[in-house]
Parts: sequence; C-alpha cells; structure tokens
Amino acid sequence: GAVALHCALPVWQTPSAAGALGAVIMAVCLAGCASEPVQPAAPKSDNLYSGQPRAVYGTEFPAASAPEATLRGDAAFAKGDLDRALYFYVESLNIDPAQVSTLLKIGSIHRQRGDQDRALAAYRRVLAVEPDNVNALEGAGLVLLDRRAHDSAGELLGRAAAHDPNRWRAFEGLGVLADLRGDYAKAIESYAAALKVRPDRASLYSNRGYSRYLAGDIAGAEADFRAALSVDPAFDRAWRNLGLLYVRQKR
Repeated sequence: GAVALHCALPVWQTPSAAGALGAVIMAVCLAGCASEPVQPAAPKSDNLYSGQPRAVYGTEFPAASAPEATLRGDAAFAKGDLDRALYFYVESLNIDPAQVSTLLKIGSIHRQRGDQDRALAAYRRVLAVEPDNVNALEGAGLVLLDRRAHDSAGELLGRAAAHDPNRWRAFEGLGVLADLRGDYAKAIESYAAALKVRPDRASLYSNRGYSRYLAGDIAGAEADFRAALSVDPAFDRAWRNLGLLYVRQKR
C-alpha cells in the first residue's frame, strides 16, 4: 500500500519479480520521500504586523512563552516603540493565537497609526471569539465610522454603548452618525451621554453645540461652545462654531 501511494510499480513487472524488487523499491522510495524538505506553515498572525522589516528584530532572544512575548511588547509600547511592540505582540499570538487582550492591543496600535485594515482584522478576530467584547465592538465601530460604513458602524457602536454606558467614544460616534442622518435630537442625546463620562472633553461640547445650532437651539449652542472654550481655550473648532453662530445672529 505504501509503495502504491508513493512509487507505482512498472506494469511489466511479474508478480515474482515484483516480490523480489518490492523491498528495494520501497526502501529507495521511502528514503527519497524522507529527504524531501517539509515547508513549515506560515504563522497565522503575521498579517497583523506592520513596520520595520521583521529581520530587524532577528537578533532578539526568542521569547520562551506567549506571556513573556506580551510583556516584552508592553515594555516596548511603554517606551513608544510601536514597531517593536507589534513585533512581540504578533510573536505572542504565533505562540498562542487565542489571546483576546493581545489582539486588542494590536488593534489599538493600528487604529492609532491609521492602519484601518489591520485594526479591523484584529478586532474581528476578537469578535469571532467574544461577540460581545466591548473593546472590540467600539474599536471596530470607530474604524468603520472612519471608513464611512455607517450602518455597520452604528450597529457595533450601539452594541458597545448598550453593554457599557461608560463608552463615551461609542456615544460620540453615535452622535456623529445621528448628525449625518439629520437626527439632531438623537445626536444631542448621544453627546450628552458621552459628556456624563467625559465632562472634560471640549470636542463633545462643541459637537453637541453644533447639533443644537442645526436644530435651531441658538442659546443652547452658544452655551455649549462657550463650555468647550472654558475646557480648552485653544480649541479652534469651538471658536469657528461660535463665530458662525454670531454671524447668524448678526453679531
């Protein structure tokens, strides 16, 4: 059976000759097969790496375990060396692919760097294992919002906000989506929910003020723009919005 699979006998061999030659042919065949190089499977997480060529880190002492690789990635991240952090996080995943926390770190770095494809790939891997992971729902939703996939973004951000009312970024994203739909009441509500968590964010006051401006609530808009400037006097967008409001009032 093994001979038939790897080295078919010539059709002209008689049964007796085949019996005599069978062992020789089998030995030669198996020796040849054994000497063929076996190509290792490519690591499944290498597509999540971006940055300097991996050979740059070829002299690094290999991590003995996934936790060790993750710790080395954390140390690099703390120093602001994102390429090295990604390298070790991906090495950690190659050792143990089922690490949600490491995937989230990778997704966050790629979002920070504007690499939407890899960020989304990392978040989707998390959601395939934990469909209600709030960090992945919010991260993927914000990436999709940036990519103008509004329906998908709204679905994921809505789920994140429903699971955790402290997800102010999710509420901010929902506010942006509501503004784009012209649903200013919903936008104001979403920004208000975000402000409950982050009353120190000038952008949230400015966004809510603009929604109020579009809804015709001039007094409320002015109050929000001034609140934004009290938090951050150098926030240009609030100054521009306040200027637009004064133009409308002929002030």
